[in-house]
Amino acid sequence: MSLSDYFADVLLKHIVGLDTYTMPSWIYMGLGVGSVPIEVLGVGTGYTRFASQPSLWSAASGGEIHNTTAAAFPEATGDWGLITSLLFYDTGTVGTGNLLMTSTLTTPRQIVTGSLPKFAISAISVSEVLKFSDYWENKLLDHIFGKASLTAPSNIFVALSSTNPLDSGAGITEPSGMSYARVSTSSGDWTLVLSRSFFNNTAITFPTASGEWGTMNWCALFDAASGGNMLAFGALSTSKSIGVGQVAKFSAYPPAGNNLILNFA
Repeated sequence: MSLSDYFADVLLKHIVGLDTYTMPSWIYMGLGVGSVPIEVLGVGTGYTRFASQPSLWSAASGGEIHNTTAAAFPEATGDWGLITSLLFYDTGTVGTGNLLMTSTLTTPRQIVTGSLPKFAISAISVSEVLKFSDYWENKLLDHIFGKASLTAPSNIFVALSSTNPLDSGAGITEPSGMSYARVSTSSGDWTLVLSRSFFNNTAITFPTASGEWGTMNWCALFDAASGGNMLAFGALSTSKSIGVGQVAKFSAYPPAGNNLILNFA
């Protein structure tokens, strides 16, 4: 499953609090060849998009959400061709709206006159879309599919770790004591520089280390100054050993370089 550039950008703005994105009441599914909808290819006699209300979907768990009711498209009154993908839209009218996501079918389907394209319960699984922690992916998936609205945290806190955090939120090892503290950021500290990518526009500066923090290899984002929920994590491009009197810092963009980047890769 992959997000369109449009959808990646509006979700990132929502996450960091630069804008509020209200999902449509329903999500509409279409059929395509790759990322090209069959409606654009000039085929699809009798074709309409499938309207999926929130009750069609499970609650997100483990960074995954799936259909709990079969999704049936209308009977084809002409040959639709070899269908290789599911497309998700914010409107139901063919040829209109914004493409949100594209999912490649595990097994392509040849749709001919008289076919009844149908996806059985649990046949549609949306996962590994957001590249965040399971906690935050679940929240975002529930928001996307209308299960529960998501309010962005007032502040996002940047943490350092010597060990690789896990999707579950475990595995992170932050320095203990020695003047270490997570750094708080607000919505104004982030800028959409490239499609799908936010950079910090204000320097993110940690306190001066009063002891040996060790080698920091990872960073993570949280919704609280301590404890809280891990939202996202990533490896530092260059590991950094922080000793007494040293300061860990992500420089402000521009220029590009030692910045913190939040994106949907």
